[in-house]
Order: sequence, then structure tokens, then C-alpha cells
Amino acid sequence: MQKKLLLLLLLATGYMLRAQTTEIGVTAGAAFYRGELSSDNFLDFSAIEQPALGFQVRFSPFTRFSGRLEGLYAKISSADENSANVPGLNFQSTVYDAHILLEWNMIDANFGPSTGLTPYLFGGIGGIYFESQTEFQGELIDLQPLGTEGQGIDGYDDKYNQLNAAIPFGLGIRFWLGDRISLLVEGSTRFLFTDYLDDVSGRSVVYEDILLGNGPTAAALSNPNIIPGSDEATQPYRRGDSRNDGLYFLNLTLTYRTDGGRMGIKVRKNCPTF
Repeated sequence: MQKKLLLLLLLATGYMLRAQTTEIGVTAGAAFYRGELSSDNFLDFSAIEQPALGFQVRFSPFTRFSGRLEGLYAKISSADENSANVPGLNFQSTVYDAHILLEWNMIDANFGPSTGLTPYLFGGIGGIYFESQTEFQGELIDLQPLGTEGQGIDGYDDKYNQLNAAIPFGLGIRFWLGDRISLLVEGSTRFLFTDYLDDVSGRSVVYEDILLGNGPTAAALSNPNIIPGSDEATQPYRRGDSRNDGLYFLNLTLTYRTDGGRMGIKVRKNCPTF
């Protein structure tokens, strides 16, 4: 499924690049994570270490529809270093997000100040690449190679893939600041196919298996509350649940029109519209 979505993303990108570029934009905002280690607050601004940054290129063949290529860079982290099942876990992840989107303007837009405010919906396909780390003994350590849930050991899963497909969707409002410049305010989410943004899932594991198979560092970071050699070390436990993680963005984008004329072609009244 993920490979098919990524292939579709590449094919659609190649098709759109054949069209004339009409807008370019730079993005700044905030990224939020929901998972086993997130706080109870849905949008926890206290967990933001730095803004999410990105760029976008928009193609607008019609006044109702636009195609868009976008890339984002963000960092997410646990807010309170607590898990429902294993207290004491913490993480931070660097996320690279790229996608292709179809935008639907809710009103017929002339792509200029005369339009006023333009609300729109968008959705598409894309992918994310993430690198998760944790602080251990004063150092930041990459988590995926360790196998903190027994990845790579006989009887356990292989190491999880850091490159995953994603389905983005959201809504926004466009404010025109001049003939060519506009400000976009957007909220969006990603439907993800991974539960490992935080390196934690609902997989049942045994501390002693991880200690013997992947080493003491992987075992300590799997569950810092278990003492090697204790009865707990031979009992299975789960660090999280089976739900995939969530990724959300609140962004501001400043765009610039590269042409001086009208961007969109209005669909004739006798033609089907959406």
C-alpha cells in the first residue's frame, strides 16, 4: 500500500512539473504529535522546540482547483516524558514531509485582491521520513537502529521503516495582500501508516530478550523501570497501544505569483463543477 502511494506521488509530481509554475511560497508554523508519549493536550505548544519550515509550488489551471507541491521540515517531541504503560520514556523526532495536493476553493477565485478571502479544502498523497532520538546518559541516541522492541531478534519484527507513506488533508483561508502576494493560514493532519514516530508501539516484548539480543542500551531504553535479573525482566509487557501515531500542522504561508495575469480559468456554467 505504502509503495503504491509513493509511486503515485512521483508520477503525479512529474505530470505537474510539466505545467507552468504560477505561485511559489515559503511556510512557517508548528508541528504537533499524538501518540503514546504525547501529553493530554491535543495541541501542546509547550512541546514545540522550533518552528516547522517549508516551501510550496502551486499550479492553478482553474479558479476552483489548484495543484500543489509542498515540502516541510519539523521537529516533534514528547511533552512530559511519560507513557501510559512505561513511565520515563522520552523522544524527539526530526520529520521530513513531502506531498502533492489538490486544492478546492469554496468560492470561485480570481486569484487577486478582488476575490477577498478565499477558504479552501485540500487533500492528497505524500510521504514522511523521520529520525527518532532520545537522551541517554547525557547523549542523544538514534532509536531505530537499537531495536528497543526487539526488532531484529528471532520471533520479533524487523526494524521499522523510517520512510512511510502519508495521506495529508486539511483546510485553509487565503488573504490577498496585493496583486501578487497572499497569506495562507492552514490547519492539516497526516493519516500515517506507522506507530513509531516515538519509537513506541503496542508490541508485546520481554526485557530479557532485548537485553540478550540487542544489548543493555536497547533494553534500558525499552523500559528504564526494570532491573536486569528481576522477575519482571522475564515477563512480557507493552509500552503503548496499537493505534498509529498522528501528525498535525498549523502553518502560515506567504506566496508570490510569478505571472502578472489571471491565474485560473473559470469553468463554464454549462460544464460540470464540483
